[in-house]
Amino acid sequence: MEIDNEVFNIDTTSEKFFDEYLMIKKPLLEYILSKLNNKPITLNPKLLHVFSLLLHYNNQYRNMENGDKWKIIFDNGTRKTIADKLNINLKHLNTYISILRNIKILNGKTINKPFIVYPDNEFSLIYKFNIKDE
Repeated sequence: MEIDNEVFNIDTTSEKFFDEYLMIKKPLLEYILSKLNNKPITLNPKLLHVFSLLLHYNNQYRNMENGDKWKIIFDNGTRKTIADKLNINLKHLNTYISILRNIKILNGKTINKPFIVYPDNEFSLIYKFNIKDE
């Protein structure tokens, strides 16, 4: 029996990884968030970029105590850095952060655990289809 698999190798950087990861996982995230929020959720590109940078900083400070890590990630200096990288002002960034809270990706000034990912030198995202014909 022949098994068909598709493996796409993606060369990236530690910062770009989160953008690429979220872009690939976007349909599944929207599905999960729609079920969680009992309404259709669409993640626009800017919102995904904000989320990807929050994930990047979470990964960057992953060895710190949680309280200290979250203070750094959500402090004004990091917010300013994120806003500058995305070419938006702090007011818009705060709006995106509020949206992430409203759709339950963020809980206050933390990322909810099911949405956190820690890549090392490589990371695999696997979709497994179990086909059962009736």
